[in-house]
Amino acid sequence: MRIKFTNIGNPLRVDYPVLIVKGIIENFSQDVWKRFGEKSFMLMCHQRETDYKRCEEIPLKKLEFKFLVHLLPGSNLISLDFLGVKDTLNVLFDHKPVDYKVRLVYVVCQDSDGEFQGPEGEDCSIESAKARICLGAKLLQCITAETLWEAGVGRKTFRLETNAEGGVECHTLRVNLSTTECWKMTGEKLWENIGREIMLSNIRDEKIKYIGFVFARYNFMNTFAVQ
Repeated sequence: MRIKFTNIGNPLRVDYPVLIVKGIIENFSQDVWKRFGEKSFMLMCHQRETDYKRCEEIPLKKLEFKFLVHLLPGSNLISLDFLGVKDTLNVLFDHKPVDYKVRLVYVVCQDSDGEFQGPEGEDCSIESAKARICLGAKLLQCITAETLWEAGVGRKTFRLETNAEGGVECHTLRVNLSTTECWKMTGEKLWENIGREIMLSNIRDEKIKYIGFVFARYNFMNTFAVQ
């Protein structure tokens, strides 16, 4: 019995932080299939040298697995263990600086506090919004790389702007548009205005592309008179 990775080579070198790992358990006995074939799990441990280690159970369905791992800069060791059968994946996250990249922007209207809508007790602050945007962008980065690899052109993707610690950066841009003005505009007109404000701000850069997320919470109840 052995653990086989089906979508990546070993060792592997990537330049983006979130990696999807797929694989299967091979050469198993009939007894193993009867006991664990329908549903089971294996242990995954992710570590970097001596400064980081995290272990969790990865579900298996029909002895196949798929999981995401958030890589750390440098050498990452991903160890798998299923019923004592072990394998190790070595991944180098080579995060070299590049000139051309994508900058994330959280756009806030001039009359807004920047807090988004969410369930009671949820952190809806600007910082929480930016953290969610960064995570979503990293997942999109991963999906892009995986899709291109499946198409046979290599594991390529866009690069996101990062801070000094290597974390993905998201900027806050407060624009001169009000919430009401945003809602009255077409999508194309709205992005024309936001693009113009980006190019006039201190986050302007000719070598950078932008992904913007507009926060414009509108209280529809205020538009109706209570009889």
